[in-house]
Amino acid sequence: MPQSRIKSPLLWMIVILLAIVPLLAWLQWRWIGEISDREAQRLRMNVRTASIYAASNFNQHVLALQRAFPMNDMADNVQDYAPTLAELWKAWKQDGDTLLVEGLYIVKSKKAGKNEAAHSATYRFDADREAFQPMNTNETPTLFFENTPRIPISRITSGLQALAVPIFPTRLQTPPSGIISEEIPGMLKSGAHGLSPPQFGGGMGEMGSGAMMAIMFSGIKPDVLIVRFDTNYLRKTLLPEIMNTHFQKSGYHWAIINRQDRTVLCSSEESLHTEMFAKADFSVPMGFVPPRAPGPMGKALASVFARLPIAIATEQDTNTMDFSSLLPSIRQGNLPLGLDSALAQSLLGVVELRVVAAAGSVEQEVAAFRQRNLLVSGGILLILAVGLVVVLLAVMRSERLAEQQMRFVAGVSHEIRTPIAVLQSAGENLADGIVKTPEQAQRYGMVMKREITRLLEMTEKTLSFAGIQAGKRTINRQPSSIQTLVDEALLRNADFLQGEGFTVRTQIESDIPTVLLDVRAFQSVLDNLITNAVKYSTERREIVISAQKQGQMLLLSVEDFGRGITSKNQKHIFEPFFRTRDVIDAQIHGAGLGLAIVQHLVKQHGGYVSVESELGRGTTFFVTIPMT
Repeated sequence: MPQSRIKSPLLWMIVILLAIVPLLAWLQWRWIGEISDREAQRLRMNVRTASIYAASNFNQHVLALQRAFPMNDMADNVQDYAPTLAELWKAWKQDGDTLLVEGLYIVKSKKAGKNEAAHSATYRFDADREAFQPMNTNETPTLFFENTPRIPISRITSGLQALAVPIFPTRLQTPPSGIISEEIPGMLKSGAHGLSPPQFGGGMGEMGSGAMMAIMFSGIKPDVLIVRFDTNYLRKTLLPEIMNTHFQKSGYHWAIINRQDRTVLCSSEESLHTEMFAKADFSVPMGFVPPRAPGPMGKALASVFARLPIAIATEQDTNTMDFSSLLPSIRQGNLPLGLDSALAQSLLGVVELRVVAAAGSVEQEVAAFRQRNLLVSGGILLILAVGLVVVLLAVMRSERLAEQQMRFVAGVSHEIRTPIAVLQSAGENLADGIVKTPEQAQRYGMVMKREITRLLEMTEKTLSFAGIQAGKRTINRQPSSIQTLVDEALLRNADFLQGEGFTVRTQIESDIPTVLLDVRAFQSVLDNLITNAVKYSTERREIVISAQKQGQMLLLSVEDFGRGITSKNQKHIFEPFFRTRDVIDAQIHGAGLGLAIVQHLVKQHGGYVSVESELGRGTTFFVTIPMT
């Protein structure tokens, strides 16, 4: 048993490790959940950053156009704009993206006269002639001014069709009535149009921020320079190039959506529809042009307002945001607010970049990421658990084999030592001349024969069990008669049965046909069962051997009327080398291999062995095997 004691700590260690595996699985599930949450934050931050940079990249192209055409002085005659615009157009063709601009237009505001109402006329700039050509009403593109209230600042028109740049007068000759304070020149009246009173930066001379705001919220309509885009180039070349720079191979779909009618202007794939972007992972306004008012406040305003789209960018649906909080100075006015309002679109742009994960949403992508991690980590833990179970079974088998080995050594050495000691004693008596009469010699010969038979039996069982363990024992079935096999077994064991004083009754049904059996193997089964019945019987020395047909099965039983087997020990009697404590104390010879050999041989025939026993009244072994 020393080996068993040595390996027991290892067995306990493996059991403890197996118990830890569920804890590791729970910790892994929790850690993966935390990692997934961080991954979701990382993905949202990545798409937020990429969206803002993409929108800003496009806005830079628009700002370049705004800076390229600085029409800062409002002229009385539209042709007065031609020389300046011709120079700006030539400079743009040399340094700018010439494919982006399709044409230049001026929308000239005309005051009401005696015989006509106030109206606007549209003129197309002819770069070759360096002059403006008037356009008929039916020729005027629909991209210019929508019939919605807008602040007169630079902006992109609906559908990314053009850039509208208002042209203000550098001097304000007559202040708008009702908005200039009478007490303090150059100051707006408090509460005029819902505004706090800002100062006119340059008094009534050069336009300052105060005069700029006075024009913006008065009835004055400035002239407007329209820089019309080549929409085909814009939607199919420029915007895809910008977006692919930030979203290529990112696992996200993007779309530029017109905020006025929710149509998709361009997208990462032509098959995508507006419905897919109804719930975007991120959205940000595009086409924002910061106000560039004339005067010293122009650059400051542009710097402040340039950050506005980024400031309101959100991971939620931007169309649900309340825009009024961003404009407290006009919140009390009558202008419609909210990101879908004309005011918001004038400030932030009329189009919107929407980004959605190819998997459906960031949440779905993170869920898939978590599922993959759980499957991988779960698979690793499963492999670990299976490995531990295999090691546990190997250790248990090793301990069991070590215990069997010790039992074998103890049992076999005892079984061999006793016959050898008897044979040695008988040989010494014969050699010393103690045996003198023929009767004494005959008695010594019988003793020696019995002990030699025991040695042969022990050797045969040991070799048979060794062959079974090595997997070398095979069966060769052939038709056999059960009656014949039982009679031969009784004949082989006749001297043994007679010497022990046993009688055997057989109850073999006559209609049992021949059975396909390995004769040698079945002889071993019968010999072992008969030997067991003899060894474990007490006063009543009788054995009953029965055989009957049950359907396609043969049922053979060997019954004795001996000491019996407890129900606890019945579970172990077919284990190799197993012997109960009372059998060892009674000094009943054996190595505990007989029943193990019986069970293995019967299983090789496709059958099974069972036992019924009552302590003190006897035991019956049943062998059930198929007949064919």
